[in-house]
Amino acid sequence: MSDIDLALPAPERSSVHPRESAPRACLFRTLAEMLAGRVCDQALTEAFQVLLRQTNSSHIALWLVERESGYISCLADGTSEAVQLYPKASAQPLTEAVATLSQRPRLQYLVRCDALLPAGETGPALVLNTPLPEHTQCALLVLTGSSLVSDAELQDAGEVLVAATLRHLREKNARASVDDLSRILNFSDSIYASWHQNEGWHYHNVNGILELGYAKDDISIRSLEASNPMHPDDWKEAYDLFEKAFQQGAGYQHQYRAISAEGDTRWYHAEVTVTETNADGSTSELVSISRHITDMRRAAERAVRNANLEKWLVAKCNAIFNCNTFDSMRAVLQEVGSYLDVDRCTLRVLDPETLCSNLMAEWQKPGLKPLADLYPEATSQTGEGWIGRLIALGQGYVVGDIPREVPSAKLVNYYGTIGIQACVTQPMIYGGKLTGILSLMHRAPRHWSATDLRVAKEITDAIHIAILRNRLLDELRATDERFQLAMESSTYGLWDEDKVNGTFYFSPHFYDHLGYPRAEEPVPRERLLQYIHPGDHHKLFQQAELEWHEDAIELELRHVKRDGSIVWMLSRGKVVKRDRHGQPLRVVGANMDISEQKKTLSQLSEARELAEEANRAKSEFLERMSHEIRTPMNAILGMAYLTLDSGLDKEQRSYVQDIDGAAKSLLHIIDDILDFSKIESGQLKMVSERFELREEVLRLTKLLSVRAAQAGNELSLEIDGNVPAAVVGDKNRLGQILINLLGNAIKFTSQGQVRLRVYLVDQDARINSITLGFSVIDSGIGLNRDQIATLFEPFVQAEGSTSRKYGGTGLGLAICKHLVEMMGGSIQCSSSPATGTTFDFTVVCKQNLAQAGVPVAGRREEQSDSQATSNAGFPGRRVLLAEDNPVNQRVARGILAKFDIEVVTANNGAEAVERLCEAGASKFDAVLMDIEMPVLDGLSACRAIRERSDCRQLPIIAMTAHAMSGDRERCLAAGMNEHVPKPIDPQRLRDVLAGFWQQTQGDGEP
Repeated sequence: MSDIDLALPAPERSSVHPRESAPRACLFRTLAEMLAGRVCDQALTEAFQVLLRQTNSSHIALWLVERESGYISCLADGTSEAVQLYPKASAQPLTEAVATLSQRPRLQYLVRCDALLPAGETGPALVLNTPLPEHTQCALLVLTGSSLVSDAELQDAGEVLVAATLRHLREKNARASVDDLSRILNFSDSIYASWHQNEGWHYHNVNGILELGYAKDDISIRSLEASNPMHPDDWKEAYDLFEKAFQQGAGYQHQYRAISAEGDTRWYHAEVTVTETNADGSTSELVSISRHITDMRRAAERAVRNANLEKWLVAKCNAIFNCNTFDSMRAVLQEVGSYLDVDRCTLRVLDPETLCSNLMAEWQKPGLKPLADLYPEATSQTGEGWIGRLIALGQGYVVGDIPREVPSAKLVNYYGTIGIQACVTQPMIYGGKLTGILSLMHRAPRHWSATDLRVAKEITDAIHIAILRNRLLDELRATDERFQLAMESSTYGLWDEDKVNGTFYFSPHFYDHLGYPRAEEPVPRERLLQYIHPGDHHKLFQQAELEWHEDAIELELRHVKRDGSIVWMLSRGKVVKRDRHGQPLRVVGANMDISEQKKTLSQLSEARELAEEANRAKSEFLERMSHEIRTPMNAILGMAYLTLDSGLDKEQRSYVQDIDGAAKSLLHIIDDILDFSKIESGQLKMVSERFELREEVLRLTKLLSVRAAQAGNELSLEIDGNVPAAVVGDKNRLGQILINLLGNAIKFTSQGQVRLRVYLVDQDARINSITLGFSVIDSGIGLNRDQIATLFEPFVQAEGSTSRKYGGTGLGLAICKHLVEMMGGSIQCSSSPATGTTFDFTVVCKQNLAQAGVPVAGRREEQSDSQATSNAGFPGRRVLLAEDNPVNQRVARGILAKFDIEVVTANNGAEAVERLCEAGASKFDAVLMDIEMPVLDGLSACRAIRERSDCRQLPIIAMTAHAMSGDRERCLAAGMNEHVPKPIDPQRLRDVLAGFWQQTQGDGEP
């Protein structure tokens, strides 16, 4: 029986309020005044001494109790002798008496407990139990010896002392965290600051302020109000946001400018987070992080300027393209000159043959005289002097300071006469000949920016095209040949473009189809734009470009009908006339309505998108189904494995063996369905790796020999001597084919023979390629011709009765056929009823010549009936198992126990990380990690573990039901060393662990 009397009623409290009792109020008030405000270690020590003196106690200590584990730790010791009460308190659970106290249902109470007295000491032991907000801990204030105050007074005083101690510990931890954070933040160039309602603003790092050019010594003692580098114009917004955050207790973001010590301005983006609030919801503490974003702001401003420039250029080029007369060019020059802030713009056209240039248009700033008044010869010049120089260069030139950079005295004199010291000249060249010049001029020396040059170049090109178009229209205006009868009688909308006059002629059907009144006469080019959707106007510009170089033109254009509806037209044209320079003069063509074709293509595109979406949904569903099915299958197969090794009688063993066999058959069916689905969706991938061919084939036949023996069959293996020992290919898929074919042969053969032969078909040393042949021969029931014809079709079996007698999904051979073809081979079947069946297939591999074994002619290897697997244990090894499923935990622990491995279990990834942090990586030899777990998944947990320096070499093995394509790669990418899919194969798990531990032993590690 315990030394504590749990039946003892709680001490009665005085009917007088505690504050009205003089001694009691005195002790409470004394402690409350001593511990008011912020508490320090000295204040707590003095408060403990006061309580000792007032109660005349011999010992006083404050303990923290973990309710679940029963472990206690000392939070405060008033006499530095708390260890005498519980010498091993921090390393062992509570005694029965204290454990009972910690579980009492009352929130706060005071009891007397003689069991807490030190050895040899008499007198009452008073225990104040204070549950903490977390409900998983409680605080015990223990006083031993005589007491001069009432229980009620002691309870009030103890509550004050417990609350102050816990508050002090939290503040110490918080300050330590802030100090650690400050040291970390000093590596960042951002500005980190915090605000407390009692302390104001404080910086927490130096580097961010040093970037502004302030001294380190000044920053360490600055408060934010006294020396804030924020730009004065941004103060009000920042203050308003802070006031709102203070009142509402919510964080915010804003951008502001800071002024450096040198006086320049920098932009920052501040994120303010409220870390503590008052009872009324207002902010009591917050943290601000300001990132330097000056470069980002400048980049954004440049992007806006570039976007505006693009819009301006597009608008100007479109306006130039639509100019029909040379007079309209002056308005263009005025806009360009104003945009680039130059003093003059001139446009000259040249005759390519005579090189005579004429001033077509000019513009100058207000107050400046026209070029003709300053330099009359400039209005008409021959190809001599600076024009000849420009032709010789073949490209434009840029001059920032003409008197210093131009070697030609005549050219310097010309620019001096018109008062120009900087210029940009862009030529217009067609067919290798100069046809025009655009000049931008400035009266003072100037640095021409990339934007200036780009605008000059693109405007020149647009003007050049417009000039060429107008020239063609002038030359072709007299031509009026259109094949009128053919156009009017056609069921398609025929058209004829006269580029000389700038007109179009359309057949009547064109107008009828669009619902417009017929026009008997040609219409101007501008009228065409009303028939074309605005979004396709740019295609007409592209067509004009193509006509210079190609005869046949084909465009798909959206036409706008009179009722506003849209029809798609395929416009096919041909240049039927050019001048001697190759410029197109006339283009004729026809329009064809392709709206239905476009609609069909759109529907096909939507159908394709729907199919792709359905395929993705199917893949996600299959992945989820694979995981959800494999999880319980792991429990079934694992429990069957453990039960078979638990001393069953003959009947029980038979039952469990039936369960194990049925579960494995179900898993095989599931794998077949998943594989076939991946084949259908094109997700099945082949890998290429070197493997020992002979060893792999021998291993597979040994694996199936037990099944063959149980069916009363003899399974034999024959490998020709010229078959290489090692090849490069997909070992797992080859094994899947062999297991499927051999499994079928064993299933459909009763009291007979099954033979596997491996032989060399072809070898090409030039490309290091080898073709291998495999024959699976049985003496079973056989097949007829009709059955062979549908043998490799999915979900089809030889006959209806086969499904009932032998089972299966009818997918195995279909999967084999796909796998063989993906490996570059083919598969055939030959059989007849009651004489057995032979499957022959080939695969193409790369031969690893450096590792190939020496051929042994006529070698034959026979497979024994069974082979004992190695189950040697690993005594002394300790594994951390992260698994959230209780049944799978039992399975894993049972399997590992058979290998003499100690297991520590974590219910999720977070617990696994915590176990490693508490014990250290050296306490574990490996981690078995599930992937899909609550709180923290396996991939995230692995990444967190790898961040610890002592855990980077610790083997982490994924043991998960995620077994679809790509799951292993995702595990390895997260930092895991290996992937063992569920259901767990005990021998596979043992081999993986042995591989890691044998390697570490070989390296000299334990």
